[in-house]
Amino acid sequence: MNGPLPDPVCSPPPPLPPGAGVPRPLLARWEDAQDDTQRAYALNALARYVQLSSWEAARQLVEGALELALRAGSADAAVEALTDLAIICTETSAQVLALEHVAHALRLVKEHALTQRHPGVINARALTRLTAGDEVGARRDLTLALRLARAAGAGHTAAFALVNLAWLASVSGQPELALHQLSLLEEQLVTLERHLQHEMWPFVHEGRAHAYVVLARQARERGRAQAEAEAVRRGLQSIIACHAALVDSPDRTVLMLCESHHSRLKLLAGEVQAAAHHAYASLNHAEALKYVSYPEPYLALAEVHLARHNWEAAQPAFRRALEVGRQHGRFRENQRMLDMMAQWQERAGDLAAALATTREALEEGRLFMDRLAEAEARMEELDAEPTLTDDGAHSWQERLRLAEQQAREDILTGLLNRRGLEEGLRRLSAAAGSPDQPAPPLLVAFVDIDHFKRVNDLLSHALGDQALRTTAQLLAATLPAGSLLGRYGGEEFVVALPLPPDEPDPAGAAHALLDTCRAAVARHAWESLLPGMTLTISIGYALGHPSGLDGHLKVADEHLYQAKRRGRNQVYPPVAADAGPAASHN
Repeated sequence: MNGPLPDPVCSPPPPLPPGAGVPRPLLARWEDAQDDTQRAYALNALARYVQLSSWEAARQLVEGALELALRAGSADAAVEALTDLAIICTETSAQVLALEHVAHALRLVKEHALTQRHPGVINARALTRLTAGDEVGARRDLTLALRLARAAGAGHTAAFALVNLAWLASVSGQPELALHQLSLLEEQLVTLERHLQHEMWPFVHEGRAHAYVVLARQARERGRAQAEAEAVRRGLQSIIACHAALVDSPDRTVLMLCESHHSRLKLLAGEVQAAAHHAYASLNHAEALKYVSYPEPYLALAEVHLARHNWEAAQPAFRRALEVGRQHGRFRENQRMLDMMAQWQERAGDLAAALATTREALEEGRLFMDRLAEAEARMEELDAEPTLTDDGAHSWQERLRLAEQQAREDILTGLLNRRGLEEGLRRLSAAAGSPDQPAPPLLVAFVDIDHFKRVNDLLSHALGDQALRTTAQLLAATLPAGSLLGRYGGEEFVVALPLPPDEPDPAGAAHALLDTCRAAVARHAWESLLPGMTLTISIGYALGHPSGLDGHLKVADEHLYQAKRRGRNQVYPPVAADAGPAASHN
């Protein structure tokens, strides 16, 4: 986002993911745009369609739209792009970065009196808060977004606020409130243009099906068989209505959720075979979306296996649902899944596994609280930061560019900071698709400066800072172009890059590259900066399919520990010829 886009007169069509099937009118809007403002709006519209198949492709389009808006000086188009970026970051589990985008958008709304944009930005913040686990803050924001949208006459935004309020009510165990919100939405739909009505009806019916699933389960827990049967009946009617509405306004995500609701309703009705059919249908839709952001298909399948008393088959489905839930901040659902798992392990007599799962749930709760605290702290920081208004020396566009850059940059070294690293790593993982799709092996590595504390203790923190900058420069100069390099914290760095797809010996190539980095630091003339001292680094790395990034990072971290334990100043694991316990590169 730091460099200008090509001359718009000569710009090629925007990059689109294979198989996106973008409707011709959306492409025509881009091709017919007469200026950068129109092009920004066109790219945002394209991104909203493309996100159905690739969040990463959508992000690239929206970042291009933001640059066009800044170049054109269109605050309105910039707010639209920042709002879409916030939603994309939220869906890809980058909540703190999403809050950055929201804060910048809200400042522009205030400074340029963009009242029509205000409710949409608040709605995006509500989604971010919701995935961060802040249900109270999310409900407050959605209520505010609804009020602002009604005041501004923004019926479409008000409709989505009601959809999100209904979803929040269902996941919070308040299905009656969800049904009330959806009834309000139905009343409002008649005020929208016909094409917007077609767009919203699938959400209404899917939301009702969701609410009736929760209502039926609550009735079963209370022993109210008649109420349970009535909720199942109404839920199935909502499913039929949703499928009819999807004919006019297809949406694979809604279809996926509908199939998972259908599976659960059939389970409640005692029709296990039919429930399995719909669970697998939901799973097929999820896999077709390529980027799965909902755990529901896997959870529905796990519940089918449990109904068949097949715990062995249920476990991997639960684990996949938990993985997706963790990626997208679904704390409440994850706690329920872990509780179900622990109960089944206890019934099976595996008390050790049940205890481990309970501990996992407690750890999940701790991480959730940390994540929520981080998001809230960042929101307070953003509220205290100066505005983007022209200050005489810098325009609002320049200040926004700088703010976006600083959100991802480590001030000391100029490398990516931890937030920028996490965003870049997610992009690498998302771009690769599912584990069964071929992709070049991804190299990830942790790099740590050996005995760095001695520099600060024996010399000074100022020289320690300069040593960190020098190490960063040496690593950046050694790694190939396109590598992801950032400061993870303290004296620790992270490296990530895909290896060439035709590399015959990925492990050997990875080790050779990282050992070159190690040697560059070890051979550097440190005496001029650190009198009487030299610096070395230890490196732990891992290789694998990019979709398994979280696991690779854990392995690389463990391998860094092994490199330290074996004497430091080395790369672990060693190549085969150096595999002995005393291997070193001193």
